[in-house]
Amino acid sequence: TPRPLPPFRHADRWLPRQQQVAVRLAEAALADPGRGLDERAALLRAVAPVPEYGRALLQRYTAPAGLAEPVLAAAALDAAAHTDDPASTLGAMLEHAGDDRAAAAWSAAGRAAAHARPTRIAALLRDVLTRESGVKVTVRKAAARLAALHLPPGAATALLSAVGRTPGVHPDVHATVVGLAATLLPAEEMWALLESAATDGPDSARRTLLDLNPADLAPTHRPRYGELIAGLPFLAEEQAANQALFSLRDWARYTPAAGTTLADVYTDLASPLSLSGVRQALTGLAQSELPHPIGGVEPGSLLRGVVDRLLALIAAGEPEGGGRGGDLPARRRLESLVGSSIRDRRMCAVLARRLTPEPAVTAARTALLVRAIDLESAEPELLLTLAELTAAVEGRPVLAVRVAKELEDGHRYGDPLADPAAALAAVRVLSGRGGVVEGLLALGLARALGIRQNWPDACRAAIVELRRHPEREVGEAAYATVLGGS
Repeated sequence: TPRPLPPFRHADRWLPRQQQVAVRLAEAALADPGRGLDERAALLRAVAPVPEYGRALLQRYTAPAGLAEPVLAAAALDAAAHTDDPASTLGAMLEHAGDDRAAAAWSAAGRAAAHARPTRIAALLRDVLTRESGVKVTVRKAAARLAALHLPPGAATALLSAVGRTPGVHPDVHATVVGLAATLLPAEEMWALLESAATDGPDSARRTLLDLNPADLAPTHRPRYGELIAGLPFLAEEQAANQALFSLRDWARYTPAAGTTLADVYTDLASPLSLSGVRQALTGLAQSELPHPIGGVEPGSLLRGVVDRLLALIAAGEPEGGGRGGDLPARRRLESLVGSSIRDRRMCAVLARRLTPEPAVTAARTALLVRAIDLESAEPELLLTLAELTAAVEGRPVLAVRVAKELEDGHRYGDPLADPAAALAAVRVLSGRGGVVEGLLALGLARALGIRQNWPDACRAAIVELRRHPEREVGEAAYATVLGGS
């Protein structure tokens, strides 16, 4: 009957002869074909911590020319990092850099490296990273990560910089080195590597640059790194360029170059890049709490500058009747930019006034004025805003119908007003002026109030009064309103 195997977890407390005997028993069990591979693999992991003898047993299973079962060889390599001297196994793991056991060997190498002297690690990693052939790409990438993690910053910088500048380096290895460069800043060699990746590529390295967010970097490095990201939309292939554009909103607070890129792309009518992310970034930054010129819409701000440039393109004349992107492109971009994504009432009012000189964008201007209305404001302020809207629509009854509908749809939702008296007074003032434009706007506002307030007596009375309006179109529209409906 085979002797039972002892538990190995306290083997470091045994006498040397006891350790030797226990490992011999384990060796016999490992050679027993009647035991399953999983059982023998577990035994290799268990025997690894036995001082000296456990390490010697593992070496017979990790030798490159060994005939061990692949499962046992992988288990022995994995367990090598748990021996009494893990650093001594690094050399053996290096021998597997180009064979089928590379993945298991370098997984264990990462743990073993934590126990080795930096000078020892540096020599091994330099050999792996600079060897011209016989090393798998995954091993080179793992070696680069170990260099950044375990070597002194100066040694890691020198080694990774040399690898990144090596002609013909594999793109995946280069991308890995670029991704690690940020961990070694502010070394100028690493900045040079990052800048070279941004300007010269390849695109795999450019995409790696985009893996970092501002929070991943020290505050002092964010402006310079943000400038690299801001340049990518003009250098990278389309997918990476669009990804860079999407991330620029996060970098805009750290570098003006991010906002400049967003503005340049959005106003470049020939740009093939996706504009939805750019538009969201521009409007989001304008409505953020960031100070001028990134936030806000005052003269000199980022969004205001884009609006000014688009208005200049519209005034100068633009292509019309073309295919996708070839029919009034500046006008379409401006309408999308100042569309429903801008909700701040004050900003809407400021932008609406900026659009006043250009009649081609009256529809966009009136939409902004509708969103600028605050039904909870005092009566004089509310009447002033409505007067501005009325002036924009004056003499255009067809446009007035559309704006009245926008007025109703834009203000029918939300919590009921605490006191709708000022808004109802505005309805009466507009209706009393007798014009068709004022009457239609009054009806749109009255409908919105009725739905929002759940049709109290005062709102129903306002609709009934509008049915007696001198303009027939207003009266008929009021008769078509179902009191109590939505």
